[in-house]
Amino acid sequence: MAFLGTVGFATGSSMPGQNPILGMAMAAFTREFAAGAVGDFYEQQRELLYQPATDENIREFARRETEFFGTQPWLARNVGGLMSAETRAELLTYSRNAQQAGEQVLRRVFGSTGSE
Repeated sequence: MAFLGTVGFATGSSMPGQNPILGMAMAAFTREFAAGAVGDFYEQQRELLYQPATDENIREFARRETEFFGTQPWLARNVGGLMSAETRAELLTYSRNAQQAGEQVLRRVFGSTGSE
């Protein structure tokens, strides 16, 4: 069984009035149709994703992700294409900064983050 992409999973899991006989098969089909090859994309980006979250790496990942969504089928392209590479990079940078700030607080309070 293939893993579901996040876009497809969200779409398939929110289908109201699903026919109980076709339920699971229809949901799985809808999820996969909507997700395109999103999971494959992230798997292919492992090398970059395991690198430090520098501004340069974040910009490069955001560029690749934006380009990828432009090549996807209908729903994945439309949902994934809502953000520009610049917006993606800004959100990822904000997330990185928030995580680093949280780790600093934990170090001050507890002397360690537990991930060291």
